[in-house]
Amino acid sequence: MKKLLDNKGVALITALMFTTISLVMVMSLLYFVTQSIRVSSTTKMYKNALEASYGGSEIVAFEVIDKAFKDYTLFSTTNLFQNISFNLLNSNCFKQKLELPSSGWTQCSADEKDFSLAKIKTAPDMTFNLKGQSLTNYYQVYSKIVDTSAGNTDTTPTSSATPDDSGGLLTGSGAGYKKSGNPVDVQHIPYTYRFEVQGESAQNTQQKSNLTVLYAY
Repeated sequence: MKKLLDNKGVALITALMFTTISLVMVMSLLYFVTQSIRVSSTTKMYKNALEASYGGSEIVAFEVIDKAFKDYTLFSTTNLFQNISFNLLNSNCFKQKLELPSSGWTQCSADEKDFSLAKIKTAPDMTFNLKGQSLTNYYQVYSKIVDTSAGNTDTTPTSSATPDDSGGLLTGSGAGYKKSGNPVDVQHIPYTYRFEVQGESAQNTQQKSNLTVLYAY
């Protein structure tokens, strides 16, 4: 009676099985290493874009809105941000956004009023860039105010406060109503702005991050 399979055939099949298993293990290891590198690189790029958006939101809140609200004439006629290539696209629209709710933005186009993410880049209020280590390595920032809640923030210097004995409204940072010769402080209701910020790499537009900021001034 003949043997269907000799020992040499079994050894060959066994060797092929172990070789296949080893190749699968090596390929799996290489795949996980490659994916780990890719995820790490993507995370790093996203963090860079996120930091650019955070930096852009601070500039908009603490520099742009602050300076424009205090003296819009000076703000709109003088380039206060030369080092970041600041560009205000529609001055009349932005002025209304600082002072009025969205229903009063008559100088703004439909796209400038639109709060969707797609319109942040295509119809922003302002653009500027945050430079990196080289002139070509920087992040472009787009921002727009999408909602405003009006308040009674007073920006008049304290030194200009004037007395009013007729019971009228006082002026100055300590403004209030006079009653029986004594000033009565008015409760401060801040202007509240919701604005969108998008930071985007100038070298790769896929590297971007969006933030929604609620800012009370």
